[in-house]
Amino acid sequence: MNLTYFECSFLGCKNIECGVSLKFALRLPSGRSAPIDRNESPGAHRVRLGLDPLRPTWLGASTHGPEHEYLLRAQLSLEQQAPVSEPPLLILAPRHPSLTAKEICEWWSRHGGLREELTIRSSGDKVSNRTRVYLLDTLGELDQFYPACDVAFIGNSMNSPGGGHNFAEALSFGCRIVHGDNFVDFEGLLEEFFVKYSATDPGHPVVIRCKNDAQALTEAIERQLVAADRTPPDQRIPLIMTMTELHRAAVTGSSRLLVDILQTILQETKKKDAH
Repeated sequence: MNLTYFECSFLGCKNIECGVSLKFALRLPSGRSAPIDRNESPGAHRVRLGLDPLRPTWLGASTHGPEHEYLLRAQLSLEQQAPVSEPPLLILAPRHPSLTAKEICEWWSRHGGLREELTIRSSGDKVSNRTRVYLLDTLGELDQFYPACDVAFIGNSMNSPGGGHNFAEALSFGCRIVHGDNFVDFEGLLEEFFVKYSATDPGHPVVIRCKNDAQALTEAIERQLVAADRTPPDQRIPLIMTMTELHRAAVTGSSRLLVDILQTILQETKKKDAH
């Protein structure tokens, strides 16, 4: 945001006003007035998706290579360490499933994973108690899975050159976030979020940055799963409320700015026509 401000200043623009990033103006699901039904826990959303409501669940959102491998290695480690009540379920949603789904299945097989332990969304198979990885090889469904997950890893942040993807949707559903070192495209957006959120709930870091390797990722996911396990559903509200307020500010603030600009243009046009 600041870079854009200085770029506009350099070009001679005056009266520059920076509003809330439009990245926060995400589409709200199912016509709800808030990004999540606050009366429903992640477990309730899992039931709706055919998942075990009591099983800790984490999501790899819009991942790129080599992130798939990092996440799968982290899942294997988390199963052995059992940081929470039972081994977690990994929902893996690659950014380009048509290009990487086969590669993910082959990696799983090479490292001792059984075919029945990896459930593929497009196959129509149901997740069972034997499923260790749920491969979300379809498009446009992340907003159904975010509210069912305790933790979300945001992809395109461990690969090179990376940059990250928008984390606002995951946060709006109350997910704790983990991202890699190459999250440079969204650092300003994170700053906007923390300025707002820290005033509401300063004692709960909900976003963790980790080094670009499987071990660091495992430690970060473990920390977030444990934190989520100890957090009652009603304590997710400060986070959800923050995202709701940012959404409202992004939509109404930007609309107001656009109306002001259009009115100014219209007035200037009328003055020219009068002369």
